[in-house]
Amino acid sequence: MRKIDIRKRKRKERFDRNFKRVSNKSLEQLKELDHKVESMDFFFDRLESSFVKQEMWDISSKPIIGTFCAMVPEEIISACGAQPIRLCGGNYTAQLAGDENAPRDSCPVVKSVVGSFDMKLLPIYEECQLAIVPTSCDGKKKMAEVLANYTPTLPLHIPAVKDEESFESLTPIFYGLISEIEKVTDEKLTAKKFKQAIEINQQINKEAYKLISFKKMKPSVIYGSHVLSVMNTYQYSTREEFLNQLISLNKELEEKVKRKEFISEKAPRILMTGSPVIFPNLKLPIILEELGAVVAADETCAGDRMLADPVYISDETVEGMVRSLAVKYVLPCSCPTFAYNEERMYRLKQMVKDYEIDGIIYNVLRGCLPYDFEVRNVEKLSESLGIPVVRIETDYNTEDVEQLKIRLEAFVEMLKMK
Repeated sequence: MRKIDIRKRKRKERFDRNFKRVSNKSLEQLKELDHKVESMDFFFDRLESSFVKQEMWDISSKPIIGTFCAMVPEEIISACGAQPIRLCGGNYTAQLAGDENAPRDSCPVVKSVVGSFDMKLLPIYEECQLAIVPTSCDGKKKMAEVLANYTPTLPLHIPAVKDEESFESLTPIFYGLISEIEKVTDEKLTAKKFKQAIEINQQINKEAYKLISFKKMKPSVIYGSHVLSVMNTYQYSTREEFLNQLISLNKELEEKVKRKEFISEKAPRILMTGSPVIFPNLKLPIILEELGAVVAADETCAGDRMLADPVYISDETVEGMVRSLAVKYVLPCSCPTFAYNEERMYRLKQMVKDYEIDGIIYNVLRGCLPYDFEVRNVEKLSESLGIPVVRIETDYNTEDVEQLKIRLEAFVEMLKMK
């Protein structure tokens, strides 16, 4: 028994070391991009403290409730006195740790989450008191079953079709969610606390919109991989802290615009879409920007889309605000897990125009079938717009970086010659 314990401990130590190494390498690459923005230091430091130093930031001893999708109404979590944290994993070491408890062909997001819980790779996974898992794809459905072995887990049914009947079903689903969270926090949701939680997120949405708008500028004033880092940091900060830091970042970018401190005017402008880009797996945007391109827009659920749609309140009762959240989290969502999701193509078409896009990178994580199904639709759209697109299939493995560089360098050079 003692030998087994020693082997388990050494295995845990090895995974911990590699987890920190992978996270630190991504941070170093982000910092090495030129065009220094001082306000980015907070976001880099927070990612470092969370993933490398593995420290818990000040969350006022609130219960941690984990979420796994952009469709979880986090305002409900905040209004019930808890701290919502996105627990989707992006670390290759966690993916390897999850191989023993998830099928080989399941997506790296699922495997990294399972691996993080099983090996206790971050304090937030150990401290999580409830995991809310939307049943948006088959991988997440089965992941919820596995996570129940580690922490209380609540599958959240999200209708696959955006029709009136499905929308009406969301209100009782969200009420059920409120009831489960209240049991964890021992704190009742009130209309006042609900409204306060929504209002601070409205302010964050407003500042996030400003940040995203800077990427529309040609030439760009900030790298897309840095903006992705900001969006990822949102999950590891208190809402008030994140809002204040986002305001500071936007003010600095405004000053840079006045001083005309832009990234190269010749940088090809890339739209990233497809599977989520989750820290520390930022290899695609980092490679693209190291090669002289700029990720001017992204349509991923861990990036701009996460904070793109604010809540609009017309009825300040609890029921009215619940219905408002249903509108926000489902109707504008362009996730391909929805059937008949034509608005996603409309959104991509508009983004190509608004951000003056030169080329599209379609990111497919191996095993992510919903996004892989959509490739042909995006290829047809790109052909109709005269915009080249390249499909990149990968996982969190860092060993394919050189192969990716070869493909992406050829793509960037082609765009530069246009």
